Amino acid sequence: MKIILAGCLVAVLTYFPLFQGLTHYVNPALESYAAKTPISVAASSCNFHILVGPWSKFTDCDKAKDFLTKQGLSFKSTIRPQASR
Repeated sequence: MKIILAGCLVAVLTYFPLFQGLTHYVNPALESYAAKTPISVAASSCNFHILVGPWSKFTDCDKAKDFLTKQGLSFKSTIRPQASR
C-alpha cells in the first residue's frame, strides 16, 4: 500500500513538469506558438462528456474543443453569457 501511495505522489508532483519539458524539448515551435497566440473558446453550450457513445449529443462548442485538442493546441475555456431576449 505504501509503494502505491508513493507512486501516486511521485506522479502528482511530476505530471505537469514532465509534459511541459516534453513540449519544450520535442516541439519548441508549438511552445512558442502557444505563448504568442493564446486560444480561448467562449461559449455557453459546452458539455462535459465522460463516456461517449451513440447517445452523446455534441454541441458546436464540443466540436470546436475536440478539433483543437486533436490538433495538439492548448486553449482556455470561458463561459459566454447567453443573450437576453
